Amino acid sequence: MNSKSARRDAANDAADSQAEIAALLCDERAAVREAAARRAARSQSNRHLRALNELARCDPSQRVRREAAAAIGRIAADLPEAFGVLAGLAEHSDPGVVLQAARGLARATRDCSQQAVALPILDGLAAHPNEVVREFVAVERSRGSRRHKASTGGGGYAPRCLALACEPTDPRRRPRAARAPAR
Repeated sequence: MNSKSARRDAANDAADSQAEIAALLCDERAAVREAAARRAARSQSNRHLRALNELARCDPSQRVRREAAAAIGRIAADLPEAFGVLAGLAEHSDPGVVLQAARGLARATRDCSQQAVALPILDGLAAHPNEVVREFVAVERSRGSRRHKASTGGGGYAPRCLALACEPTDPRRRPRAARAPAR
């Protein structure tokens, strides 16, 4: 088999897999939709973003809604359009969906424009009626505050993955690979 036909077969397999995930996201069984949401997140494709958003917003199963929101959070690290969907899910009536959206917002923020969106949302969630959501935001604030103070000597907070995203790096600090001894 030549490499051209192998690539074509791999592309066809990937397309078949994407079609299979799309079909499973619409299955009548909640357990199947939940597993399909996890599988859609592993595919790291924006092809399923609309279906995951629909599941997170209005699926009758609480577990499916939460898993769909978690899947969007996993995808958001690589897809900016998923980050916008997470921001919308932070206002959902299901506290589990809100918690997964907050986790995704805290994890997925890579640049200053995403931080500008995520920080006010997370600040607003600090007064959420659900105690688990409030506690998560408080923990993220304390983690971000400790990292921010340790790295810059300043105050303020930014959630766990947000603390250093917009700060200049210390020129005295060498990258991890550079610290390894030469062979």
